[in-house]
Amino acid sequence: MVKATNNNFESLALSCKTLGNLTYSTRKSVGKRSDTDTAVVITLDTLNIEPQAGFDFGMKSKTPRKLLNGKLLATEARSNGRSAIVQGIQGSLLPLSDPATDEFSEDDYDMVFVTGKDNKPVGRVRSADAFDSHDLELFGTEAILKRDYRGQIDRDPDTGETTN
Repeated sequence: MVKATNNNFESLALSCKTLGNLTYSTRKSVGKRSDTDTAVVITLDTLNIEPQAGFDFGMKSKTPRKLLNGKLLATEARSNGRSAIVQGIQGSLLPLSDPATDEFSEDDYDMVFVTGKDNKPVGRVRSADAFDSHDLELFGTEAILKRDYRGQIDRDPDTGETTN
């Protein structure tokens, strides 16, 4: 898996499994003119998710949900009288018992999207959504090598080759 940041994207399919179970908290209006209703959910972090049409914002707090076919989007937010482009999340918030699964298989999510100054991971996304193979310029790669408990590069005992 590759760790990646992407500051210029239209939408990235988000592996909703990486967010885990979400607890619905409340409704919050966001956006440049506070014209977008989002569901505030709590997992390891507090997230604002723009849910599917017809979502019941009146459900009681602490209701467990799961996100399906989530997308990371570039959205507008208003801060101190100025507008800024921020990362937003959109998808279907469904009951945990719903049998539906994400559109893509777990193997399709091959990057981790990170954001903010502290490079906080948001979740796994698809590189196929982030890069146009015709316009991609590869400047260099670095193998992510497995390390032992001392931080030394792990080598196969039989061949002496490094392991990924």
